[in-house]
Amino acid sequence: MTPRKKPVVTALPSPSWPPATPDDLRADGEALWLSVVSKYRLTDTEIVTLVNACRTMDTIADLQKSLDEYGVTIMQPSGRLAANPSASEIRQQRLTAARLIASLRLPTTDGRSAQKVLRGVYTGGSRG
Repeated sequence: MTPRKKPVVTALPSPSWPPATPDDLRADGEALWLSVVSKYRLTDTEIVTLVNACRTMDTIADLQKSLDEYGVTIMQPSGRLAANPSASEIRQQRLTAARLIASLRLPTTDGRSAQKVLRGVYTGGSRG
């Protein structure tokens, strides 16, 4: 029996860095994008996570505009005051953004991983 040859593994060409800013990002999302890709080189999977975090930041900005315009309570058609749905949704979006950003394992300004700062998130390795 002849031994099998080891497969030849070739490196894929690396994309140019930094990657272009996604066209659908607005001010807040673009600011996050630029702040990350200017300092860190990410894998393809991490880029997808970053894009989702950036889009979430834009959603948060939209919800904040709604809260700024209408306040935390709104008048229902029946004349009763009710909580503005944007108030609970912005809370959820902020949690989502925090978890997405923490999952990138980027170091904080004090050198600790963001995952170690955010409670309830896997605290695996750090890029630091």
